[in-house]
Formats: sequence, structure tokens, C-alpha cells
Amino acid sequence: MSAEGPTSPTPLSKHEYIDIGKSGVSKRLNRMKDHGLVQELGNGVYSITPAGESYLEGELDAKSIDEGSEAENGDENAHV
Repeated sequence: MSAEGPTSPTPLSKHEYIDIGKSGVSKRLNRMKDHGLVQELGNGVYSITPAGESYLEGELDAKSIDEGSEAENGDENAHV
């Protein structure tokens, strides 16, 4: 998404670097959405957010994302 723009789970699941099916990709996109790394644009299309770009650039630590969501959701076992 960072390089190619908004997309949906089906094309992502067919990407050479993705080794899970469409439903697995969809579940992971929803978790990333819950953590603010992607946003859903509608009709199952997702785009990366500025926080997602920061994560990819190494500027945002995944642990800080987990801690923020756990505090919001009260879930000690939440992970991206």
C-alpha cells in the first residue's frame, strides 16, 4: 500500500510476499486499522495512514502501538 496505493485484501493475498489467504489478510488489515496503521476507504479498500508510514520507516515502535491500544481497549493480550 505504501508503494502502490490503496488496495483490498484479494490483491494483497496474491502478492508474492504474502503467504496467507484473503481472509487472513482481511483479519490483519482490520487489526492494523484498530491500531491506526491503515484506514478503510470503503468497499473493502484500505490505505496506509501516516502512522503506518512511520512504522514502515522505523520511526514508530510496534510496542508503543500495542500499549496505546491495550490501554484504550483494556486488552492486555492485543498485538498487531
